[in-house]
Amino acid sequence: MTSWVPYYVTPAQAILVLMSPLAEHFQNIAADPKVCLGILEHPESSSLDQKRLACFAEAAHGRDLAPEDREGYLKTFPESRFYEQDLHFVFVQLKPLRMRYIAGFGKAAWVEL
Repeated sequence: MTSWVPYYVTPAQAILVLMSPLAEHFQNIAADPKVCLGILEHPESSSLDQKRLACFAEAAHGRDLAPEDREGYLKTFPESRFYEQDLHFVFVQLKPLRMRYIAGFGKAAWVEL
């Protein structure tokens, strides 16, 4: 299943997303924490020539999130404060395991972490 989510990269290179515990993708992560975050250069484009990154990661509940990481996310996406406080969305941390960079059609490589 694919979900579109804003993401924030912490200074320690963890990736944060904010999710509703009621959402199907949150339930899927609880069952299997292996995820893939797809990042497109131009999300509105369907061109195969655009740059993109597939980040294969392990997801974990953000219960022990550093306060500065939480604030960094909320500063980047200020509208998310409402979702966290009023709708009880929770942070999920993604720990990157492998990345595949695609620079355009036929131009792909694994990224060293």
